[in-house]
Amino acid sequence: MIKVQKNLSFVGWFQVFLNGRLVEEIEGQEPALEYSKKLAKEYDMYYIYFIDDVVSVDEETQPRQELHPTW
Repeated sequence: MIKVQKNLSFVGWFQVFLNGRLVEEIEGQEPALEYSKKLAKEYDMYYIYFIDDVVSVDEETQPRQELHPTW
């Protein structure tokens, strides 16, 4: 699993994890998303846990849509 989360110590920096291990710290949200998608393709993964949402590797739009409406 690839997970991207905000670095709480440095504003504007993001941490990229692969199977629970920190593999990279990147400045900027877009570069972090691009890097994590590239990493996912290398490891044959289809989705990324990006901040608080699930993002498809092949999807050009960022977060996926909700499966159910908000009541």
